[in-house]
Amino acid sequence: RLKSSRDLEKTNGVIEQRGEMQEIER
Repeated sequence: RLKSSRDLEKTNGVIEQRGEMQEIER
């Protein structure tokens, strides 16, 4: 359900934030 490149940018930002959170949890 990708409608625009903006959605990709948002998802990429969320993934990056999740990665940082996982690192903190470790």
